[in-house]
Amino acid sequence: MPYTKQELGNIDFYREFVDKLRYTYLDRMSESAATFFRDNTGALISFEDIETGLGIEDATFDLNGVYSTLMSALGGPELITILETLNQSVADWLEDNIDPSLEPGTAAYMQAVWANGGLPEIQTIDDVPAYIRTLSTTIVNKKYPEYIKTNNLERIIDRQISELAQDAFAESLPDDIENGDVVQLDDSDDYRRWLVDNNQKKIFPDESTFYALGYDYTKLRTLTQSELNSIPDGEPVE
Repeated sequence: MPYTKQELGNIDFYREFVDKLRYTYLDRMSESAATFFRDNTGALISFEDIETGLGIEDATFDLNGVYSTLMSALGGPELITILETLNQSVADWLEDNIDPSLEPGTAAYMQAVWANGGLPEIQTIDDVPAYIRTLSTTIVNKKYPEYIKTNNLERIIDRQISELAQDAFAESLPDDIENGDVVQLDDSDDYRRWLVDNNQKKIFPDESTFYALGYDYTKLRTLTQSELNSIPDGEPVE
């Protein structure tokens, strides 16, 4: 008897299975956050909110809910990178205002900090979830060019297109061929088969499709290459 969704939530192996998938997903999210949600080619990486299926810019990151394992997923070098990014303004402030020869924590160091108005607020690991959401929102709202005009692009794009492609249909079929016939080439090395339908030829993608639809080789009609070419191609037989 199959389990209901509510019953599955009380089964240990299922919860462990879901938790593993969730942890892996959050681990990938944390790695991407450390690279500003871009891959090594610069392309944007998108993640969905586990709860709503919308973008993570709409996530609440409630650490008591489905994101309870987010903090454990945020570990290692990714977390260090994210925290360094969050506290870049603090690092810049120290570089601009504190003598690098002063040792952190000493009386002279602290005196220099307070003399310059005090250290800016330092972001901690508790601030990381909000940062991830803010970062994804910034990416979503940022406007990127639709394309970059380069010589390569000009070679790729065919600017001579004047109309959309249209299906073609034969005005007449070869002698003794009717819609509904299955045809083949008069070439013993060519095993392709086509269904003639609506004055088009539609190829069978494989033999299993041919047999599944009730066709057999005893009723095949044979055409020359020129006769076959006179029938426009249609969509493959499904």
